[in-house]
Amino acid sequence: MRAVVWLSIVLAGCGASRFRTEHVGVTQVAAGNGGSISLGRGNYEMSMRFDIPRAQVVAWTLRCPGIERTGVTGETFENYRTRRLAELQRMVEQDRRGLAAVTNAIAGQATARVQVQGPGTTVRADAQAPSGEVVAEQAIEQIHELPLGDVGAGSYTARANVQTFEDGACTVTTQALDPIGGSLAVDRIRDLRAEDQERQVAQRANAIDARVKVRARLVASGADEQARERRLAEQARQVEAERLRRAELETKAAAERDARHEAERVARVKREEENRIRLETEARLTWEAEAPERARLALLEKERRIRDAAEDAKRRERLAIVERERRERELVIEREARERIAIEEKEKRERLVIVETERIERIRITETERRERLLIIERQRTVALTVRGEYVAWLVGTCGADPHRYARIQRERIVRERRIEIEITERERRIEIERIERERRIEIERERVVSERQGRDRLAAIEDERFERERRELAQRHQQSAFAVRAQLSGYLVGSGARLRPPRPAAVAELAGTAPFDGARWESGTWIWIQGEWHWQWRKGGWVDSVQFGAAGGETVVRTHTPAPAVRETTTTTTTTTTATATPTSTTSTTVDVSIPTGVSISVPGVSIDVTPAPPRNRRRTAPKTEEQVPRVRDHRHRR
Repeated sequence: MRAVVWLSIVLAGCGASRFRTEHVGVTQVAAGNGGSISLGRGNYEMSMRFDIPRAQVVAWTLRCPGIERTGVTGETFENYRTRRLAELQRMVEQDRRGLAAVTNAIAGQATARVQVQGPGTTVRADAQAPSGEVVAEQAIEQIHELPLGDVGAGSYTARANVQTFEDGACTVTTQALDPIGGSLAVDRIRDLRAEDQERQVAQRANAIDARVKVRARLVASGADEQARERRLAEQARQVEAERLRRAELETKAAAERDARHEAERVARVKREEENRIRLETEARLTWEAEAPERARLALLEKERRIRDAAEDAKRRERLAIVERERRERELVIEREARERIAIEEKEKRERLVIVETERIERIRITETERRERLLIIERQRTVALTVRGEYVAWLVGTCGADPHRYARIQRERIVRERRIEIEITERERRIEIERIERERRIEIERERVVSERQGRDRLAAIEDERFERERRELAQRHQQSAFAVRAQLSGYLVGSGARLRPPRPAAVAELAGTAPFDGARWESGTWIWIQGEWHWQWRKGGWVDSVQFGAAGGETVVRTHTPAPAVRETTTTTTTTTTATATPTSTTSTTVDVSIPTGVSISVPGVSIDVTPAPPRNRRRTAPKTEEQVPRVRDHRHRR
């Protein structure tokens, strides 16, 4: 995989035309025997596919001439089972959320209604349907085991990059729990530039020989062969110093940026904690400030709404200020980034100008050295031509030789050397320009990746803050709705003749004394509400033991320990019926619809209250009940 990544980077940096992929062929991997394919010398990309009957770990070995690669793919059945169960559980949770949303949308306003009529009074009560979450949890069960036949059968894939240096066959073998088959696909990656360079090796050999001869002649004439190395060393030292300076500046900027982000995060956490403590304190004070009187309750409710509205306005102002500050910080950061990019672009352009200036200077020095070398050669030739002229005149006049043959050979040699030097200089300039361009592209890509990462972090922080704000607003709306429903229900009942339950008296101080027996446990007294007599009654404390009892004398009270009955929350319908008197009076029938939330208890003196479940909507209608079948309402007013 790393070879593929590096190959992709090289393709992006050096041009896609350098490499060419050719499909060689596909061979089947037999179960237990493996597969083999003949290949020539070169670079190949091997794609292996293994077909498995169940989840397991497959170890593969790829052997080619002079190279061997091994690897492992797949997963154990335990890991597959854990991963698959997690996926199925996420699907179940998603189905539950969808069913709950649909149920809440359809049955959110549905109520079960029961109406009971009595002499002079008709009372109707409504009950809300179960929530969508409860319906979804009961309808869709969790998955704890994999379905029958789900053992993880499928295919695994693996890739390997190999480079062979001789012809031969590549063989792939597997090792697994079950006999497995598959296929091996081979693609050859040709490096066109390397092949072109190999073709140019023979041509460059002659040029190198000529260059060596010219260099030896220049050194013999007094030239300095270490001048170029010294210039290159000085340039490398300057580049390294510039790189160290930039690295130090980047490190300092990163430290300042991290410190700024940390300070912003701490301030945000502190603000959220202060808001949470303030909201909890306000909720607790609002709950404790409820008064039994109707007028005072309404007044407190009005003051609370005014205070909440003012706090909401302040909170919105604070959020607007925070949002404005965040946008300003982002603008400052973006402006600094643009300025930094502009400065770096300017520095890069200056470096390119410097490189181009140095190239022109090298060409000028080369031309100067060439002209000086030609002058030296001309002076030597002037001395030699005097003698040579006489000798040539003798050869031409007496022997009939060609006087221009040597000059023609020398001109051809000089032209050939000059062309070789120009090609070498041009190639070095092109290589330097390519290196600078490649470094510039890598730097731009790195800055783009950093900018994208910072943008994603900012978007995630904004999304988290928005989600938390919406969650707090939803909780506050729910609490306000509950308070409003409770105030309306209490006001209606009090207006209909009900009395508010008096507050619980303070606890009575009791002296426990000495335990009457070993293992006895003291249970303090408590106030008990007597529904029929409409008052609080004190129940004395005593020593409790659910296993054995001992003798208790004097004022010591010993009683059995009765566990509290289990309370089960259900959807109920409350029906109230008044008792008819024997005296004939004029009565008026009044019908009032009241929606009573689940779990709210209502106490009205002189009225019998019975709680019965509402019948389902889809139940088939039955014949009306006779007088003997109508359930009787029990009277609990005189029960102690």
